[in-house]
Amino acid sequence: MELAKGDVLTAEDVAELMHFTVNYVYTLARRGDIPAVRIGHYWRFSRQSLHEWLLSGLCPATTHDAAAQ
Repeated sequence: MELAKGDVLTAEDVAELMHFTVNYVYTLARRGDIPAVRIGHYWRFSRQSLHEWLLSGLCPATTHDAAAQ
């Protein structure tokens, strides 16, 4: 399987796409609530896995209030 540029996202990328704070993305990743892989000190996110996660209904609300938690 070949990865194209943009298939693997950083926490900052996910925060921008989801309208979450970066800290909230890290919290979701640490809790295992968002599909993510830790590589050393870095978290990485698959664009496809995030898309499937959103469609599954397991994603918390994308409002500013949810991001502030």
